[in-house]
Amino acid sequence: MTEPLIFCERPRLIDSEFALGSFEAHGQRLVLVGAWGPFFRLLGAQLALGAGSVRILGIDARDAVASGKVGLMLADAPLPPAWTLREVLRHGAGLLGLSWRVAAERAAAAAGELGLAELLPKVLSRLDAAERRAAGIAFASLGEPLALALEDPLGGLEPSGQRYVAAVLERAIAARPVLLSVAEVPGSAVEDAFVQASDELLFLGAPGLVARGTPLELMAAATTYRIVVLRHADVLLNRLSEAGYEVRRVMADEMAALVVRDVLARGTEPLLEAALSADAPLVELVPLTLRPAELGATRGVAREG
Repeated sequence: MTEPLIFCERPRLIDSEFALGSFEAHGQRLVLVGAWGPFFRLLGAQLALGAGSVRILGIDARDAVASGKVGLMLADAPLPPAWTLREVLRHGAGLLGLSWRVAAERAAAAAGELGLAELLPKVLSRLDAAERRAAGIAFASLGEPLALALEDPLGGLEPSGQRYVAAVLERAIAARPVLLSVAEVPGSAVEDAFVQASDELLFLGAPGLVARGTPLELMAAATTYRIVVLRHADVLLNRLSEAGYEVRRVMADEMAALVVRDVLARGTEPLLEAALSADAPLVELVPLTLRPAELGATRGVAREG
């Protein structure tokens, strides 16, 4: 069986309220929506797990980046401003244990593959915001990692800068899976293009993962609900499936959350009847309809529990 791109089993970060619950997600391009910063800092060893586990392609989060198996870019992570891009990439390749000569070759090759060869002799402080973001992607791509984890690579850039970085992104992820975050949807036209091309969207809220689905699922005409129950979530999931709803579990902790799609337009009455028969009292029932004209509703999903 192919390892999921991301696997979480109730991770708890030391000195952080960040929580994800339990889930796994497969795909080549997963878009993480919301405040996923602590997750990326866990990968970068800036935060540590106190309990639970997080794995990327089966690799423990503590080892994924350090081993070179996952390439990481933190949002606007500082790179030495007085160094040229060639020096930055050569240093990064050297950290992978390569000799100076091989590191120099890898640095040039990485820049060339991403269309950044002309930036190699330039000092980073002389690069514009989009070029610095592209430099971060190039740094993350060194050493042929199995996957990339890129925090908000398109955020905060002007449209022309986003288009420039998007072209670099497409080259970087052409042959490997990626975890890519965005602050919210809808975003800019360029960000939304990446959202539309993703295998799945994972929405983060206060209690953890609060909604997930493919762009097609989330933008379908059917109404989607997020429900939270205190007990018997698995029984309720089965009852709802039997009643004709499409159901996906998105959180497993003190409470359980389910995303329910009313594909048959039956309304909420059968849903409530299923909850009653399953002895699974609802503590929350929130509509998450995400039609093209209503994608702004997702902003609330990303903020609220």
